[in-house]
Amino acid sequence: MEINEMILSYRDYYGSYHHHKEQMAYGATVLYLTGATFVILNGRTIKESSVPSFVVVGLLAAAFLLTVLFVFWQFRKRELAADIVEACTTLLTRQVAEPSVALETKSVCYKGLDLPKALADILSWKYANRKFFLSPRVSEALTYLAIVIWSLLACLSIWLSSPSQ
Repeated sequence: MEINEMILSYRDYYGSYHHHKEQMAYGATVLYLTGATFVILNGRTIKESSVPSFVVVGLLAAAFLLTVLFVFWQFRKRELAADIVEACTTLLTRQVAEPSVALETKSVCYKGLDLPKALADILSWKYANRKFFLSPRVSEALTYLAIVIWSLLACLSIWLSSPSQ
């Protein structure tokens, strides 16, 4: 397989992978926010139920922790895929601009992946020079912010609910 074909196949594969990881992260977030909204709207009912408070708090904490860990993992995979797509596009553009320049095809390991050295070099540079507001991490931070706000509102809804008279 020619190096350009390989780079093109990486770009296509990791583009799809990026989309999948993004859908998984946002899907889990929507599921969590839906559950938290249910708790927010039913705080009094939950507080008055026969379920002990420590069980409710434990379930809320476990759901929060599992959601944050899962979303974090999905976003890290999404970020790597986005970087690979961008690096592949950069390499292909350079090849079009200067077709006589050969790409280094020696296999090297980058974050657990065996990749051509030319691709790994661009990825390493990109990772070392990442700017927060120019990266996929902005949407990730906003997602965590929504999860934290909904979690606090759910806890407040239960805590501030007064028992019925």
